[in-house]
Amino acid sequence: MIPWFAVPALQVGPVSLDLPTALAIGGALAAMGFARHRARRNGLSLRRAIDGLALILLCGLLFGHVFDVLLYRLGEFKSNWQVILPWSGGYCSVGAFVGMALAIFAVFRVPGGGLRWDYLDQLTFAFLLGLGILRVGCFLGHHHAGRLSDFILAVAYPGGARHDLGLDEALLAVTLLWALYPLERRLRPQPGFIAVAATTCYCLGRFALEFLRGSDIERIGRHSDPRYAGLTLAQYGALLGISGGLLWMTRGRQPWRRNPGRDSLKL
Repeated sequence: MIPWFAVPALQVGPVSLDLPTALAIGGALAAMGFARHRARRNGLSLRRAIDGLALILLCGLLFGHVFDVLLYRLGEFKSNWQVILPWSGGYCSVGAFVGMALAIFAVFRVPGGGLRWDYLDQLTFAFLLGLGILRVGCFLGHHHAGRLSDFILAVAYPGGARHDLGLDEALLAVTLLWALYPLERRLRPQPGFIAVAATTCYCLGRFALEFLRGSDIERIGRHSDPRYAGLTLAQYGALLGISGGLLWMTRGRQPWRRNPGRDSLKL
């Protein structure tokens, strides 16, 4: 198993920056750079792609923090309103995805309904890269303790080895990113299929990983996510994502039939 380790903060001049935060920033910058590369390669507007991704990440950050406070720290908020400020720490993935979804509809919706799926397909690659780097930071900071386990990738937390969901989700993101390339290059699916398939598979993986989330981590000074009918809020959100993805893919669409306009894209 992976031994317990503590990661020291990085000192950049007068600023002290912990490594998980540095990797979160690095993940966002890597995603922006990769989005720029993918947009240029596929003949898309760089400004719309980069500005859109920036707004998606910003809304994910803000909504993720607000949801964390309202769902898990409401008592603390009532006694100290300043915990709602973005730099006070704490993020909820359910809130993050709500914020990102709203930003996507705000930026990439087209008149008459529908979305610019060509942009979302390319941003999916960038998002998975950024998510993988972000979750490596979560792993290095030991932010998401899982169940007690003797699995080879378990981390030797104080009090017993546990799954580390930061590491697990980083592996999930990297696996999906690796799988998208042959899917795009060989099958050349219709616009939207890459984004929807990746989202659906991510939700499936996240739903499964949530069963590894620790329900007894109070013993190591953390708080366990509440369960509702045996499932976490993230699992209910994942079920919505899975249902939406399957509905999109089964509503008379032909994902492998090439779009005439797609020949102009350099994939």
